Amino acid sequence: SLYAEEPFSSADVAARLCERFGSKHRPLETRQLGALKALVKWRDQLARSLDESCNFISPDACLWRVALALPFNASRLRSACNPLPAALQQRAQEVVDLISRPPEEAPAAA
Repeated sequence: SLYAEEPFSSADVAARLCERFGSKHRPLETRQLGALKALVKWRDQLARSLDESCNFISPDACLWRVALALPFNASRLRSACNPLPAALQQRAQEVVDLISRPPEEAPAAA
């Protein structure tokens, strides 16, 4: 039988990151989880458009730290993950705008 790739799910990837990096005693707040899902989806779309790996765009640990910090400007984004991957550095304002949107305004998670 042929290999069939599962459809991408930012919620599933975010859940795996929560299992990997999270603490059962201190789960992510709603805004942090929403930011993590949005970041995962953004990273996947950018990686596909550039034909790069997701980890080249940003390692999982960096997305996790950014979601925890919820930076409200590019300077805070840079301090959330040091060194900041080049793709995030070049698109710092886009990333900040993405995670500062209220969850109901964020694009639907796929």
